[in-house]
Amino acid sequence: MQHSAPQNGRSSGEFLHLNTTEPNMTRIFDYLTGGFTNFEVDRLAAKEMMKSFPLLQTWVRLGKAFIQEAVKHLYQDGFVQFLDMGSSIPSEEGLHTFAPAANIIYTDINPIAVRFGNSLYSKMENVEYIHGDARDVDSIFQTPKAKELLNLSERLAIGLNFLFLYLSPEQNQALVQSLYEQVSYGSRVFHILYPRTVGEFDPNYIQFQKMINQTKINMKLYTLDEYLDMMKPWVPVQIEPVHEFLGLPSDLLQTDVTDSLGLGYTAAFFEKQYVASEIAE
Repeated sequence: MQHSAPQNGRSSGEFLHLNTTEPNMTRIFDYLTGGFTNFEVDRLAAKEMMKSFPLLQTWVRLGKAFIQEAVKHLYQDGFVQFLDMGSSIPSEEGLHTFAPAANIIYTDINPIAVRFGNSLYSKMENVEYIHGDARDVDSIFQTPKAKELLNLSERLAIGLNFLFLYLSPEQNQALVQSLYEQVSYGSRVFHILYPRTVGEFDPNYIQFQKMINQTKINMKLYTLDEYLDMMKPWVPVQIEPVHEFLGLPSDLLQTDVTDSLGLGYTAAFFEKQYVASEIAE
């Protein structure tokens, strides 16, 4: 997928080329959440993925529900600025719906998502959708709109939902470290985790990776301990099953098809807190 260089954090879209011959994970997620910004190649890929991973659609929709509820909680807790990374295809039910008076920056590396966001949120003074690469946090914070809407001396709520699935452990650690160094104390990261309980060399996990590779999508699942380790030095302040966080029945995920990956669906919040060594300095 080719696109012109971003201007002031926005993708100009002047030479945007839409590749509809290969599946795109952003559009696959859009399809799985009931959206319409997808193509036949994306729908076929999603259906093929669900043959090996029947709970995929539940997985994605729980993620969306978590994001909405998490933003409500943070907004009620006094957070008035949000940075959402890897925002995907925008919708009318985005973060701004649940934090209406907050300043919100959506970011994504996908030019199609950015272009839709520019159009959908163009009349909202406190909302902006910018082209941003999670592997380069500095460039996101340096965009004019991020400087205008985000005050890094005040606490910031940061969504990292789904991002960890597509970045390497080293990239995930670099991302959270860069965020930690630039935001104020009291800032929080919120994201839904999908920890696997099977080993990396378990036949079911190997089959899952083969299926993912066939769609030309790079995605990796981690254990809960690996997630927590990658999030350091952020401090976990709330880790619980997502159905409990959402107030849903405990049998929500019981299906006739066993989830062979042993996936957990976990609501997670992390905070930048003072530590003794930093206070001493």
